[in-house]
Amino acid sequence: MLNVLLWMAVLNNAVSLSALYRNIPARRNTYYHPSTVSGPCTFPLPYTKEFDIFCQLDYHKTTYICDPAGILSRTEIEMLDHTVRELNMTSCFCSSTCGRGRKKLGIVIVPAASINSIIACDSSLDYAPPTSLPAAAYLFAQLLSRHWSGHCTADLMIIYIRSWNPDRVRKPFIIPVYSNALERLQRYSHPTSVSSREPVLVALQGAIRHAHRLIEAEWTDINTSIPHWAMALACGMLAVVVLSVYTANCITNRLGRHPQVKADQFFLEKEVQWASMAATHPRPRKERWNRRCSGESGFPRYLFITFNVT
Repeated sequence: MLNVLLWMAVLNNAVSLSALYRNIPARRNTYYHPSTVSGPCTFPLPYTKEFDIFCQLDYHKTTYICDPAGILSRTEIEMLDHTVRELNMTSCFCSSTCGRGRKKLGIVIVPAASINSIIACDSSLDYAPPTSLPAAAYLFAQLLSRHWSGHCTADLMIIYIRSWNPDRVRKPFIIPVYSNALERLQRYSHPTSVSSREPVLVALQGAIRHAHRLIEAEWTDINTSIPHWAMALACGMLAVVVLSVYTANCITNRLGRHPQVKADQFFLEKEVQWASMAATHPRPRKERWNRRCSGESGFPRYLFITFNVT
């Protein structure tokens, strides 16, 4: 009887677990194979069916992580997503309407790479052939970023390389690539060696937090690049200029009124003089008054008065 009860309990737990995880998709077969896909130029391009299968996006349910070998579990992905939220970024593997106005992020976990495949991908010989693993890791990140540049304009791409072929050397490197909106931080795009005993999740979380500190520090430096005293001095000088222009305008207006007043006074005196002369000569036959003035200044151009008396 006890055995029957135990079997019933086991079956009940199995049914509960199957109902709980029946909506979780299993890991799908991937195109990744270390012997064929170890160079950055062999990675599928974003927005293609091969890319979704290659990066196992359906399984992870996270669009900014490309994990071809399924190194991270779903629980680790959720923990990593909690850290990524601090950056307030969106995925560079989604459409243009995804997270519009925010910086774009991409995380790539490479199970294995090889120096020979990296050299083969650099067909244009833009970079010197790597002679060490750090140089190879840096070149891998640059070539992958360039390979995806037409489809994934990431402002920050974090690439984790776990091992190196052909001897499967377990020497992990993590490389952040700053570009586009974060191009000012490009000097920090250098490979960092990671302990092989350190979990991938911990290494990625550390890289994300470090990038977050750099972005915040750079933003603070931009805001404080202009000292407050310089801004106050500029405002004071601007106020002095405005006041000087206003004062000069007032003085010009006052000086412009005096010529007109003097001209009116001059003509008034001449009229009085003419009236007195006319009174002295009671029968003037002809008098002529020619007075012409300039239209703008108000000063008389010439004044000619003639009296003909019989």
